[in-house]
Amino acid sequence: MILKKLHVFSFFLGVDLLASILELTNTNFLGIGTLLSFCTSLLVPGVLISLILRIKKLSLWENLLLIVGLSIVFLEFGGLLLNILLPLFGIQDPLTLQNLVFGFDVYSVLLFVFAWIRTEQITIKIQMPSRSRGEKVLYVLPLFFPVLGILGAIMINNRGSNILTLILLGSIALYSLLLVVFRARIAVDLYPYAIFFIGMASLFTTSLRSWYITGHDIEREFYFFQLTDIHHLWNPTLYHDAYNACLSITILPTVLTHLLMIEDMYVYKVIFQILFATASVIVFFLMKHYTTPVLAFLSVFFLMSFPTFFNDMPMLNRQEIGFLFFGLVLYVMLLPELSLAMRRILFSIFACAVVVSHYSTDYVLLALVLFVYVLTLIISLPFVKKIFASRLPKPYNRVKETFPGNVFLSLPLLVMLLAMTYIWNNVYTNSSNHAGSVLLKVVTSVFIPSKADTKSSDLSYSIFSSSKINPEQQLQQYIQSTIQAENYGSAENPYTYSKAITSKYPTYPVSQEKLAPTPLGAWLSSLHIPVFDIQAELRSLSAYFMQFFVFIGLLAIVFFKQKKPFDLQYLLLCFGAIFLLILETLLPALSVEYGLLRMFEQLLFLLALPIVLGLSSIFFFVKEQKRILLVGIIAAIFFLNLTGFISHLTGDYYPQMTLDNSGLYYDAYYVHKSDVLAIIWLSKNNGNKKFVEAGLPGINKLLTYGHINALNEIFPPVIRKDAYVYLETSSNTVVSIDQNVMVFNSSKPFLDDNKNLVYSNGQDNIYK
Repeated sequence: MILKKLHVFSFFLGVDLLASILELTNTNFLGIGTLLSFCTSLLVPGVLISLILRIKKLSLWENLLLIVGLSIVFLEFGGLLLNILLPLFGIQDPLTLQNLVFGFDVYSVLLFVFAWIRTEQITIKIQMPSRSRGEKVLYVLPLFFPVLGILGAIMINNRGSNILTLILLGSIALYSLLLVVFRARIAVDLYPYAIFFIGMASLFTTSLRSWYITGHDIEREFYFFQLTDIHHLWNPTLYHDAYNACLSITILPTVLTHLLMIEDMYVYKVIFQILFATASVIVFFLMKHYTTPVLAFLSVFFLMSFPTFFNDMPMLNRQEIGFLFFGLVLYVMLLPELSLAMRRILFSIFACAVVVSHYSTDYVLLALVLFVYVLTLIISLPFVKKIFASRLPKPYNRVKETFPGNVFLSLPLLVMLLAMTYIWNNVYTNSSNHAGSVLLKVVTSVFIPSKADTKSSDLSYSIFSSSKINPEQQLQQYIQSTIQAENYGSAENPYTYSKAITSKYPTYPVSQEKLAPTPLGAWLSSLHIPVFDIQAELRSLSAYFMQFFVFIGLLAIVFFKQKKPFDLQYLLLCFGAIFLLILETLLPALSVEYGLLRMFEQLLFLLALPIVLGLSSIFFFVKEQKRILLVGIIAAIFFLNLTGFISHLTGDYYPQMTLDNSGLYYDAYYVHKSDVLAIIWLSKNNGNKKFVEAGLPGINKLLTYGHINALNEIFPPVIRKDAYVYLETSSNTVVSIDQNVMVFNSSKPFLDDNKNLVYSNGQDNIYK
């Protein structure tokens, strides 16, 4: 079938018009309206913009990635423009359904007109590719992964077995090995296809836990979305907070929940996960420029196996969108098929989207491009270039020869990115105060070091850090600092209980609960094999493993002949990534504000390939076919270990929230119906707006479900006499100290003896 220009435009215009009618009439029979609106919102704008820009010479998947990215940019900035313009015409609720539909219809008409003018001729030939029976099976299997992820999470939410999720994890590992084994017989486009569905399924195992919004940052993100959605207006001055400056969690979900006609929380729990799954596909094409498709696939598989990807990213929706744009920025920087001018246009679009989507991702991007720009200037100096060329070994000449005559990064691009960052954070949203305080803290820690300087527990996973954090010492330091702040320097505070009372209820860390040993675990223990210690060591060694092979891989790129040449810009980006990781380790105050594991996950967009190349290089004595298979087997074991599959075969290890209704993350972040009922009761009965105190599990829940700004003070010495105290009785209390989450003994005995129990539903107590 061959489609001409008129056919293509007529089709897209008709689909867009039908979607608008369904949205305005709120017609969503069997979810057809949602599906149609999803496709039109996330595809049609990007298609039209790509036609206007005349983006060509890319594969179907690469075009699709740019289309999705451009569509999300369109939704964010289109919603922002409506938010700014409509109030000027007396419309004070610009983000209602009607305003959004009509506003985006106007945008779409303009895009259609410009796209028609810019498109001279378009011919689309639709032909189903010929696939072997084996390939067809490999195409069908990934479709079941998201289904297993959804059903597995639902089953565990209903207090059922985790067998479906375990089957999913085992199937993903086995399927990935099949792609490695049959790599010579399958089409290249099967890899991005598989990556998309594997990533989506992995994210669903976390995002769909609980029937409510569940997680650390996501609950606070959802609160700021509610502020925007309830007022039908995004107002950065309504609540000065860095979260409120992120369009990715304010305007974007407001637009999506109205246009897609779905319950708002499923934008966070489902739609964002589908979008973030495309980020992994971007990394595949980024890596594919420099290696074979199978090694690019294994690079992405390592990225998706890292616990931050499937445990934390579903709880960091603003960062998911930020990472998606971050990946697109890197991709267009290194994309050889498009012209330099086109790449710079796309870079500007996606870099601006990073700025308005997530502040930390923007700062990392700024640091990386500045690092590359400065080093490129230095290397480009004639005398440095001469020395550089003479010192390089022969295999490295291929890298040297690919150094572009017209380097991508230019001063105007950097000025644009810096200006956009400054204007957005300092002028428009006034949300940069936190960044300034972080910078001051970092500088102070450098010039005035102190034993009390804080650091994140993430540093224990760094090969550059040998210091270990003492939980008892850290907890007591935190309690004392909180007491001093509460007492304002006085010996006794009349609003809190006396030391004679609180000293009877000491606070101390307690060990996390463990899974009961399985028959296999019990048998191994009977042989005096320390199952728990081995599992713990395997987790730590996995982090060291990835860091170690980054360096081995970069050395392999320099000294071993590669099938595809590496350009110097990619290598400089890798060295910049390593520099940032070392900097965060040497400046622990940075790790408190932006965890090292989250930083590492972001930089794996660049460093995943060196890990695979480094791992492959140590098997240099093995033939290439077997070497790739060995790397695939190691990747599968790595995935099974870090996702909790192996630990659940033996038991005797910490529970995982994706697999269990227990454990640290479950106690801290899982939301039960009883929690919501208790919070609603408190919101209705705290008419005098008394102080409310809660532990880490309750702070964000109180804000999201009761719009209550609670104090994170649940230690006996700092509990106020006149305050309500919200306490979940089903677990010990969890506290977050400098991003280190730890468990300490419950304050329930103190509260039972010294406060009145005014509400209880068996799972949650409220004291007064």
